[in-house]
Formats: sequence, C-alpha cells, structure tokens
Amino acid sequence: MGANNIKPTTLSSELADLISRKQNELTQEQVEAIGRILNSSPDSSTNTKAPVEGTVVGPVSSDIVKQLITKKMSNSVDGKPDLRNIRFELDQVIKSVYGEMLSMLIEAEMDAHIGAGKWGRVSASETTSDDELGEASNESNETNPKEKRKYRNGSYGRKVRSSMGDITIKFPRDRDSSFNSIILPKGEKDTFAIEEQIWFLASQGNSSRDIANTIEKLMGCKVSHEYVNHVIAAFESRYNEWASRTLEAFYPFVFVDCLYLNVRNESGSTQNKPVYVILGINKDGHKDILDIAMSSTSSAETKSFWLERLDGLKKRGVKDILYISMDGVSGLEGGVKVMFPQATVQRCIVHLIRNSCEYVNSNDRAEWCRDLKPLYSSADEASAEAAFDTFFAKWHPRNHIAAEYIAARFDKHMRPLYRHSSSVRKIMYTTNAIEATNSSFREVVKKGVFGGIKSVISTLLLRYTYHLKPKWDSRAVNNWPSVRCELLANPITADIAAKYFKR
Repeated sequence: MGANNIKPTTLSSELADLISRKQNELTQEQVEAIGRILNSSPDSSTNTKAPVEGTVVGPVSSDIVKQLITKKMSNSVDGKPDLRNIRFELDQVIKSVYGEMLSMLIEAEMDAHIGAGKWGRVSASETTSDDELGEASNESNETNPKEKRKYRNGSYGRKVRSSMGDITIKFPRDRDSSFNSIILPKGEKDTFAIEEQIWFLASQGNSSRDIANTIEKLMGCKVSHEYVNHVIAAFESRYNEWASRTLEAFYPFVFVDCLYLNVRNESGSTQNKPVYVILGINKDGHKDILDIAMSSTSSAETKSFWLERLDGLKKRGVKDILYISMDGVSGLEGGVKVMFPQATVQRCIVHLIRNSCEYVNSNDRAEWCRDLKPLYSSADEASAEAAFDTFFAKWHPRNHIAAEYIAARFDKHMRPLYRHSSSVRKIMYTTNAIEATNSSFREVVKKGVFGGIKSVISTLLLRYTYHLKPKWDSRAVNNWPSVRCELLANPITADIAAKYFKR
C-alpha cells in the first residue's frame, strides 16, 4: 500500500514528540528519498524501468515520517505502539536515506564518466547518420583503439562502513570497468575519507555550502550541501560514545565555565542558552574536556542538575579532584561538596575581576585591574593583605561601590589562595585553559543559530576532536613538574596526590 493511502492515527504526546524530532532532522531531499523507500516494493531494487519524464517518484510531503509511524502502528497490538521498535525503524529509514544519497552522488560521477545520464541518449546535433557514425567509429578505432564509446553495465550492491554504520549502496558499473569513483574508490571499504574532510571543515566553522565547494576543489567530486548537512548530523552518533567513555581516576584541576549560544526551540524562536564545559587537567598535565552539558529546561543552574553531572563523572571513573575552579555557578558548589567533598572549590578570579569592572568607569578600568593584581598574585598572604589595604584606601573614596564589592570577596575568594604554592596558585586563579577552550568554541559557533541541543553538542565536539585534543595531547601545561612537586609537598593535597604521583 502506498504511503498516501495510510489512514491517520491518533498519536500519543511522546510519540508525536518523537516524530517531530525526527522530522526536523530531515532535509527536503531526504524526505523525497524516504518517500521512495515507503512506496517501493520488496523487489524494487531490481526494477530498471526508466521513470516517465515529468513524474515524481514518491510523495514529497512533510508528513512522510508520520506516515511511516502510522503504518507501523497499524500492525501494533491493541493499538499500543512499540516506541523502541519505532525508533529503530526511523533510524533504519534515515540510514537508508544516507545510503541512497551516497548512491546518487556516485551515480552523478558515472554520468560525468559516460557523458550522459542513466537513460540519456546522444542528441541529434552530436551525431551524424548511421553510416557516417560507423565510418567515424571505424576510423577512430583504427587510429586510437582505446577511444571507444562508454556504456553502462548495470549496478551491484556494495556494502561499506560509514558513520551511520554499515550501509549498502547501488554502485554503477561500466562495460570496460574504466569507472573509478572519487567518493568511493576501488578497494575502499568505507566512506570515512570524505566524511573526515567534511567534519574537519565543519570544525573550522565553515557553512555547509562552503564545505561543499571546498570538497569539490580538494577532491574533485561535487557534493550537495544537503549531503554535507547529513554527514555533519551523522557525527552526533559519536557523542554518546564520547560522553560515556571511561575517564581517568585523578584530575588535580577541574574548571567549569559556560558560553551562551543561540538555539532555536520547537516553536521556531531563538533563545540564548548556556552550554557548560567541564575541563580537567590529568596527572600528566594534559588537558581534556570531561563533559559538555546543556539543559533543555531552565533547571541548569540547580544543585540537582550538577549532582547529576558530577555523579556522571564518578560513574565514568573519576575518583579524586583536588581543585575545582568555577564562576559562581549556582548549585555547583553544593554538588561538589556532596560528590567530591575533599575538593577545594575556588571562585574564578578572572570572572570576579570582570564582574567588578561593571561598577567602574571605562576610562578607569585599566588602572583598576592593574591595582587589583597584587591582591591575588603576591608572594605571600601578608603581602596580599598589605596590597589590599593600599588598594582599598585608594579606590574607596573614588568608587566606594566597586571597592566594597572587592572587599566583600577578598577573604573568601582571594585569601585562601595563599594556602597553596605559587605554581598551584597560578593555575587556580587563572582560567586560561577554559577561557582558551571557550574562545575556540566561539570561533566555530559564531556563524549562525543552532537547531537544537544535539546540533550544538555535535558542533562543539567536532571542534574538540579536530583542533583542541590534538594540541592538548602533544604537550602538558606550563611548569607541570613544579606543580606536581608542590602538590606532593602541600599537607592539604599530599595524601591524595601521593596515590597517583610517583615521588
């Protein structure tokens, strides 16, 4: 039965939400492909009859996914749909679409190789009479036997690996076996080469059209921007694997910060939403992103939200953290005290100074920041106290609101720094690591609005995979041997550090 003949069925809210999410992931080209899949018979792959010119193969409708669901529901027991099976069916359809799109690209390569479309013929203007054609063909064969007219020779099913899993594509053949696809060359058993190029270009913040143009220049094959979008979306499948990977047991330093991105919600309007990045420095001094968190609700900055994220770190293997630097994120400190009670929570000094500048005239900010520096970077606590007295005496008469803002936070956020050595202190009071990470993320996300949480996470993960991680794996943070020695020497951290550092 064709998809257009399926009768509508009342759907549950959960099922309707599932349909909506899946439907939003599809481009118009993919919807058309799903239409062909829904309307095809089991043996349609063997049907080589050419379509009539001007006809549409399969329905072009935004209700394609809904029709697929209702078709599956008609076979359900007591009208109760099996959501797990439906999700599987949807994934299989999208997987089939991916294979069909790849087949279409390779078929276009064959068209260029043959010089005509699948059912195309050489036009009258390009030919002479049959006799003249025969004579020309004979002369051509005598002078250059290799110059023969190319003919198709059907197609065969070729199984390849892709980011969507194993897929089978229709791979075209020609009679003299001279065709060799650039997208999927002979002997290649996966599509990762072109996918890797697309992912790398996407990680630099290029648009799908820019990527398609670059791929054509680099690899000599023409791909549509719809295909590029589909390959980028396929990268989302890697997120679950990355987000559940086993972490190391010990991270001496962890930083938590957020950046705000424009995300389109279900109603179509955009919203500025926070994306939380958790970055750790391991026992060898190498940085790594432990988690990227984004809440779909307004409950992001609550203790329960952070308990869930931190519990996730523990389940993935993290046992000990010495210091957690944060920008006063609501609920985070409470969550840390529950999940990692031995960790020292340090307010980010850079964010504290930045917030204080809101109370300072723009002409005075450079002087303000310069006078603040001795408060957190002095040699010892006594010097820091003297620097604070000098600072307060100078600035209170000029700007009492800003001076009192710092005075209220000096004892809680700056004085505790001096319980630690200078090298450890420098890592704690600066957030260069997390600031550089978020700066790199902003480079790739500044070009547009995201279609949802998955789209955001996928883009940030691309940037991390292709730009940040290779750099971090190649070198440790500055002066790490001294930091390690100081952690072992400090009574506050010595017991935990000794479990992981060799003396």
